[in-house]
Amino acid sequence: MPVLYFPFVEGFNDLKQDFALLEEKLNRMKQIEVLFLDDLFKPVGGKPRATEWQIEQTYAVINYRYLNHKPILLSSELDVEEIVAIDEALGTRIVEMCQDFLVILKGNSFDINHRLEGML
Repeated sequence: MPVLYFPFVEGFNDLKQDFALLEEKLNRMKQIEVLFLDDLFKPVGGKPRATEWQIEQTYAVINYRYLNHKPILLSSELDVEEIVAIDEALGTRIVEMCQDFLVILKGNSFDINHRLEGML
């Protein structure tokens, strides 16, 4: 099954570098069988990183996938309430699409981040 991995920060940097290919790249994100959005709205200094342009483009992709029943995998350091607060229409679509498969990891970073395993 085809899966497209889209790391949020790097992916949006790539999208901004060549606006001539923007629609083509967004269409690929819409059409791929499974889309994996990694680190959605990745926070910097505890504050979510989400420009209006990023929200608009993310909404276009998520809404298309929502309306066409296409699955997404999503990771974020934000909780559901924080994602909904960034954009309610986007956040509620994500929640509805993922609610039956939602996994929330809580704890300190050394317990839940595999990269820090064995550091303490």
